[in-house]
Amino acid sequence: MGIYINSNGSLGAKAENLFKLKKAGFNVPPFFCADSSSTAEEISGAIKALALSGISGELFSVRSSADCEDGAENSFAGQFKTYLYVPRKDVVSRVQDCLGHRAEEYAKAAEISACGKINCIVQQMIDPQISGVIFTSNPNGRLNETVVTAGYGVGENVVSGKGTVVQLYINRSDGSRWYETQNGAPDVDEIPADRLLDISERIAKLFGFPCDIEFAIYNDEIYILQTRRITALKVRRKIILDASNICESYPGVSLPLTQDFVSKAYYGVFRSVVKRLTRSEKVTKRLDKTLRKMTDTADGRIYYRISGWYDVIRLLPFSDKIIPLWQDMLGVEDRTVTSDFNADIFTKITVTVQFFDLLFTNNRRMKELDRYFKSRIKMFRKRIRQTSGAENLLALYEEISSEICAVWDITLVNDMYTFIYTGLLKTALKLHCPTEYKKRLAECIYNSGRLESMKPVRALEKLRKYADMSGFIPMLENVSSKEDWKSFLASCSEDFRRMLERYTELYGDRAPCELKLESKTPRTNPELLAKMIVGAVPNKTETAPRTGKLNFAEKFLSEKARQGVAQRERSRLDRARLYGIMRAIIHKAADELYESGRLKRPQDIFYLSTAEIKALSGGRDFSREIARRKSLYEMYNLMPSPKRIVFANKVFDVNPSSVNKVSAKCGKGVFRGIACSGGIVTAEVVKVGSPTEASAEKVRGKIIAARMTDPGWVTLISECAGLICERGSLLSHTAIISRELKKPAVVGIQNVYDKLSDGQRVNLNGSTGEVIILNGVQK
Repeated sequence: MGIYINSNGSLGAKAENLFKLKKAGFNVPPFFCADSSSTAEEISGAIKALALSGISGELFSVRSSADCEDGAENSFAGQFKTYLYVPRKDVVSRVQDCLGHRAEEYAKAAEISACGKINCIVQQMIDPQISGVIFTSNPNGRLNETVVTAGYGVGENVVSGKGTVVQLYINRSDGSRWYETQNGAPDVDEIPADRLLDISERIAKLFGFPCDIEFAIYNDEIYILQTRRITALKVRRKIILDASNICESYPGVSLPLTQDFVSKAYYGVFRSVVKRLTRSEKVTKRLDKTLRKMTDTADGRIYYRISGWYDVIRLLPFSDKIIPLWQDMLGVEDRTVTSDFNADIFTKITVTVQFFDLLFTNNRRMKELDRYFKSRIKMFRKRIRQTSGAENLLALYEEISSEICAVWDITLVNDMYTFIYTGLLKTALKLHCPTEYKKRLAECIYNSGRLESMKPVRALEKLRKYADMSGFIPMLENVSSKEDWKSFLASCSEDFRRMLERYTELYGDRAPCELKLESKTPRTNPELLAKMIVGAVPNKTETAPRTGKLNFAEKFLSEKARQGVAQRERSRLDRARLYGIMRAIIHKAADELYESGRLKRPQDIFYLSTAEIKALSGGRDFSREIARRKSLYEMYNLMPSPKRIVFANKVFDVNPSSVNKVSAKCGKGVFRGIACSGGIVTAEVVKVGSPTEASAEKVRGKIIAARMTDPGWVTLISECAGLICERGSLLSHTAIISRELKKPAVVGIQNVYDKLSDGQRVNLNGSTGEVIILNGVQK
């Protein structure tokens, strides 16, 4: 028999997947599958039965289901015949066309053997209001991000790139989402995102791999038209970025200079603690690659690269017990431990001895660190005043950073000290008072106002009280600039002026986002202190909460936990001062670079790394790069901040063309679209209006610029160096084929075809979605 209404296991992945979906209860339009042995009479009979079963009865879709299609390695997206809106009288001839078609060009370009058996799916045609495709994992390599692309009309317009689309990105770890859109695309509110997400997750669970799912929406009902494996998604390793509590230190977007400093600081501190624990340069070097990536960045945000933390913690004795404590204290929600590091027995013994020694001497060492830092802070500021020249200032920046990182590692031991004693106290209280142990735990580690972080608050209260008594509040309310602040200082009393100077000296680096070098603080922008004083409210007298009766063990653990918390807060305030030192160096370097004409604005320095600042001071021009990053970071600021991002193989940033309908602002000669196939290439542009206008020789080694492409372009795409296209999306044939043939590609750049010229050299970044003109004149 050549007609199948159920699976026989050999009808090709496209048909077999549909049968599996149907059996699992998903809403699949009625269909049957015909093989090459089917007769016209059999097909006609099956069509008649299909016409009686549901939606329309008179119009059908006819598609191939080849044994090489929709496989684990190659999808053959769009390479076989597909016919839509086929009248009943034409179905037989269309089936015969599908059964006789081969895709030799694609097979040759993909370097695989041609298909053998080809079958054909005949399905009742859905005439949808909206259709599209769901990627259960972003095929560019974000595994916990679902991508929904939708447009008006049939899905063929969406995947072919002929229609305009809205592209919605959903982080499944926390539900955060954002979208890009094109003119004429559906409004995002028209997309039933939650229903589509639920359906896609169930389909991915059914098949056991990330899926590419085509859907159609008709009369508010969602139909699943086909599904297949995402062929371009090859996961060799997973890289997990987790915000945990680091988002408290670096909320939202951090600029490149902060990212650069944080990465180096974490590396220096963790390298020091590993060396201190292992007493082995060999083990430290073995972990060097991991230690360089204790943090990472994505879309302008700083994350922990969580596997590195587990690698370090697994050095410790009883790490299986310590890891849950660490996760609990840092708020790591996903408790899966991702680490493959194992230390030898000698290293384990050495670490155990050193770790317990550090725990027992923790309080003394933390006090020594605080005294050491306070003794150095004045010297650091003096050296800043005495140093001039951007290169000399950067050398001082790196010297201070290295010096502090070499001793700051003890704060990590204090963190662990605090986590362990707090965890043990929690366990003890849970046994003693299981119904209210959480409340008792908070009471037990309360420090009754002794925390160092409370001192700036108390100091502000005193300033507010003095300002009230002296009648300075109305004057402070009018301070909105540095000039206003100078005028106020000239008119206020000598006593108040000294109080303000004292506050700035001690706490001038404490401010919102104080660990971002680009942040404004009372030290850099004293007018902020005026607002802080005006906004300060006298605090009520604090009374330590009653902790109830504690046994000896609970009292001991409570005191140890309080000590750890207090020392942690003290070191955090010192850390804010350290960042203030680094910020002061950068500000001075920025002023000098601005005065010499190498920076257009002093604040532009925060868009560069330290290596780039050195190159800038040596004469290199970064104005174009700074403008590009400013535009990009404006977009990042509009995006949500996911708690966790899971990458396949490597970490990368997105480069959106729009976020929530806010158009990207591109600098002259810079275009931004949808990154759909990774890789970077620099080459000449060749404009191609249609595949018949160009030969393989004409496009070989060049970057094709086109208004749109379709499956017939496969020969040209296989020969070109990269592809730029006005239309398309992450799931268009252009994107799918480019990824499978490993060609960098960017789509969705409006009017780019008219703005480029043959022979122009451009840099195409298929990982970020950027196209930069390197020569020639932009039209």
